[in-house]
Amino acid sequence: MLLLLVPILSGCASEATQTQAREGQIDLTNTDLNTQTLALAGDWEFYWDQLLSPFFVDQGDLTGYVNFPSSWNRYVFDGETLPGQGYATYRLTIMLAEDGIMGIKIPKVRTAYKLYINNQLVASAGTVGIGKDSMVAQYLPQIAFLMLRKGIMKLSSRFPIIICPVAAC
Repeated sequence: MLLLLVPILSGCASEATQTQAREGQIDLTNTDLNTQTLALAGDWEFYWDQLLSPFFVDQGDLTGYVNFPSSWNRYVFDGETLPGQGYATYRLTIMLAEDGIMGIKIPKVRTAYKLYINNQLVASAGTVGIGKDSMVAQYLPQIAFLMLRKGIMKLSSRFPIIICPVAAC
């Protein structure tokens, strides 16, 4: 899954800026979000085998930092490659220099997810669960619009099963 911050008036025509997240954080304080499309790629916090409410991510057991977007069956922790089936929570902290209205584009994801920004649900698809009996995938590309506030923004998402990211805007 690839998340993009998209300026509302840009029409998605510009190339995505390649600022990378490091250790679960991305600093956009020197980025003009009024004119640039930004891929939120890089090292995200990863909580394997945990579906955490955005209110309780800090109480979760951080598995490590993972290159996002990527299928988690490519991740190796403690010498073990993660299986394709499972569930996890991802989180990214974003530092912003100014307020503004932005869109987050969620492209083709063939699973269920919930996307939270500052503890508020801004997008979802399907039913998130911890197994085949409780999870229902939904193919639902979408754009969520939100008000950005100067300071720190927390983005967290819960994804079960395997993620098939598509990088096209």
